[in-house]
Amino acid sequence: MYDRPVPAMEVSMATNKMSKQDRIWRAQDDAHTLASAEVIVKDLPRLKLAQKAAARMAEEKREQADAMGSIAKPGKKDPPSEKIKRKKKTGGSSGSVHNVFQKVGKK
Repeated sequence: MYDRPVPAMEVSMATNKMSKQDRIWRAQDDAHTLASAEVIVKDLPRLKLAQKAAARMAEEKREQADAMGSIAKPGKKDPPSEKIKRKKKTGGSSGSVHNVFQKVGKK
């Protein structure tokens, strides 16, 4: 049916950056896609099944994205390098000065 598979990079490629042969191939592929979509839209039971499948597939992608997000911990960069900072603190019954070590990360 098609001359070759569609590389992911080419799908988003601007038409004016494509070779003449690629533009011809893409136009033919788009024509097939539009014809298939028209057939599906006119077949109501098939359309309903496609919509249910799309909802199921979207949910699977959300679950995968959530799992990836829990690993990546969005909003956080690489763990901050830990530095030891010496802080003076008064305390205790004798009122003496104690050296307290505290981990401080970059903000």
